[in-house]
Amino acid sequence: MSSPPAVRVPTPPARIVRVAARRVIERPGKPKRPPVVLTIGVPQRVPGWDWGCAVQITGLGRSLSRPQFVFGADGFQALYLAIQHASVTLEVEAKERRLPWIEAYGLPRFLPPLPKPQQDELQRLVDREVRRIYTEAAKRARARARSASRAATTPAGRPAGARRVRVAKRKA
Repeated sequence: MSSPPAVRVPTPPARIVRVAARRVIERPGKPKRPPVVLTIGVPQRVPGWDWGCAVQITGLGRSLSRPQFVFGADGFQALYLAIQHASVTLEVEAKERRLPWIEAYGLPRFLPPLPKPQQDELQRLVDREVRRIYTEAAKRARARARSASRAATTPAGRPAGARRVRVAKRKA
């Protein structure tokens, strides 16, 4: 029995020439250190493969600084998967290196690829949690507005600084 032929993965370019997107993440309080730069190339056809999108992250060490190809069935999928790859890579690096400032420049989080019924259920859970957080934030904002409104009035219900005026009753 013969072994399957070796698959040769195309070598990504040494640098990304056609840039689709770039994000520069400055290091807080450390102006002498270079920023972390995420660069995603324009999707392109790759001979022997479908489509590839080059991803490069500089400023976090040599292992990430060389562009890597992320492949997809078409240009759209390659770009989508490249953004997903960059998001996961930065998240892992931030946790491993204890760099919470990277997360402030967050990239979109993606739901994991699951069968459709589970994906729908997960999306419902996310939507419900977003509504809950929004509702709580709106309640807190209304409570702050009421509190500020009460602080601006006297116990008698008059605006602060307003004088009480007595009106003489007329005798009939």
